[in-house]
Amino acid sequence: MQRNLFSLASLSALVVAVGAVLVFAVDDAGGRGAAQAEARLAELLQDRVVASERAVEATKAGYEIGTVSLEAVIDAVNKRAEARLAVAASDAERTEALRARVDFLQKMEGVIEAKYKEGRGGGEIAKYSVVLRERQSAEIALIQATLRPKAGP
Repeated sequence: MQRNLFSLASLSALVVAVGAVLVFAVDDAGGRGAAQAEARLAELLQDRVVASERAVEATKAGYEIGTVSLEAVIDAVNKRAEARLAVAASDAERTEALRARVDFLQKMEGVIEAKYKEGRGGGEIAKYSVVLRERQSAEIALIQATLRPKAGP
């Protein structure tokens, strides 16, 4: 346990240090460095969408066979929504990213609720409560985004 905490602390310090170096490198190189950094950022944001799609599919498949927790699936779905929101260029794209999260969680909720009502394994009240809470949170975020759209194309 201590080794894991030490590793996490070391990793955090490394991330901060690398981030600081990158900031200074962009500032030092002027406009050209900033343009390169922006291009790299755009590339990474798009790559993250693809990776998050894969993560959702992989964790969902693992959950269905009992090798991945519900929380891991929910985390993957939430991270996918974050990734999609980061590249969304319009209110419609932002709404679609949030809607996809709600839809996915509603399906999970239905499956777990059915298992719970039938008394089958995998549908314990704790799992149902978690997916219900997450779906409600996702739906709240969707409604709030619809009520307060961001300016843009």
